[in-house]
Amino acid sequence: MARRNMNMQPTPTLRPGLPLRVLVSRDIVLRPCQPLFFNTRSAMP
Repeated sequence: MARRNMNMQPTPTLRPGLPLRVLVSRDIVLRPCQPLFFNTRSAMP
């Protein structure tokens, strides 16, 4: 099993909030962003 995955590059892991710049050579199609959590409380009292 380990030998089969030896040719895979490791996944880079960055700390949350760190700015990240990605350069691409072709167009990328992304789905619209959806929030993970919905704020059910009002910001104003």
